[in-house]
Amino acid sequence: MKTKHVHRGMLVNFVLIFFLSFFFVESCRNSSALSLKAGKADTIFNKLETESINSNINYRIFHNNDSTWGFTIFVDNHPFRRYSKIPVQKAKKGFVSRLEADKIANYFVKMIHDGNPSPELKQKDLTDFNITLIE
Repeated sequence: MKTKHVHRGMLVNFVLIFFLSFFFVESCRNSSALSLKAGKADTIFNKLETESINSNINYRIFHNNDSTWGFTIFVDNHPFRRYSKIPVQKAKKGFVSRLEADKIANYFVKMIHDGNPSPELKQKDLTDFNITLIE
């Protein structure tokens, strides 16, 4: 009776180790095949297309020398896009407040996560988000 429990326990352990090994090998293969190279937007976009749900997309707000604000978007801890000024054609300076930069950074992160690697701001967005454009 004790022998059956020992063999069953060994079988369960073997099956568990087999499946864990399989998933570990697969995850290593996927991460190496999809590795990012900083500064290569097309590589990052390909990664976003294949792993948009699992990609770690975030941003960091920074203070410009002219007392305005900007942000950098990171994909898997690699710099992806840096915005030192408001990303519209008329803009010559950054955001007037950290809150304004934060609103647009959040909006751009959502757009990138949804598959748009080059988010843009339209004039209507400035109004919708109540963004002050310094000219």
